Amino acid sequence: GNPLTLTTDAEWPSDWNPGNSVRATADLRDGRSLPVSLQILPPRPQVRRLALSSKLDERGGALPIHLAEGGELPVRSTVTFSVAADAPTRFNPAVKLELEAAEAEATATLDLRSGGLTLLDSRTLVATVDLLKTFGPSVYGPLRFRVTLGDDVSAWLPVGHVVRLPALHAPVCPAAEHLPCSLPGSQLYLIESVASNPEGSDAVHLEVGYTGDSISVPRPHDGHLYLRLRDDPTHPAMIDVGSAAH
Repeated sequence: GNPLTLTTDAEWPSDWNPGNSVRATADLRDGRSLPVSLQILPPRPQVRRLALSSKLDERGGALPIHLAEGGELPVRSTVTFSVAADAPTRFNPAVKLELEAAEAEATATLDLRSGGLTLLDSRTLVATVDLLKTFGPSVYGPLRFRVTLGDDVSAWLPVGHVVRLPALHAPVCPAAEHLPCSLPGSQLYLIESVASNPEGSDAVHLEVGYTGDSISVPRPHDGHLYLRLRDDPTHPAMIDVGSAAH
């Protein structure tokens, strides 16, 4: 039959050494019990993510979009993060790092030869990935990684949340202050709503798949507009419209 991989967070018995086989009993749902043989494998590589930073590829003329804190990663950015190995794990020149964006069914593998990985020492790696070049413009959602050392594979760990950003330009507001403003831009279908405050009390919601090049939005009260992106509607992003909103 097919092998079944089991994991445990509890402390293993002292005689459960890698390579050993032990006998166990499997209790089936129908009430039967069957003897099974377990093979003890080496512990998974123990790794953890350290620092994380991203450098956005700004689009000329577009207003900067300030994302919420919490690991949001624009798809048009280069992401750099460091990974530490905890004892007894040690990195070697054969180490690889796998990336997965499950929502977009996108994967990538970095190694020392590709230039995407830098081995600082046997305990520290630095990974650099151009998200757009690596995954394409449709990637979004949680991004995670794991480290492979030969046949040994670490658990999956989070990197951040990939979001796609529209290109927005300064809003145009009529002289009459009771009238809404017009917010021009491209890829506006990436926006779920726009409001004049972080709470979204006056939010204008865009229909799914909106293809226009401008939207009617509330007049900014503090020099800012607040977006909720379809890729992460939980955290509002902010654009600084300053004195342009008039």
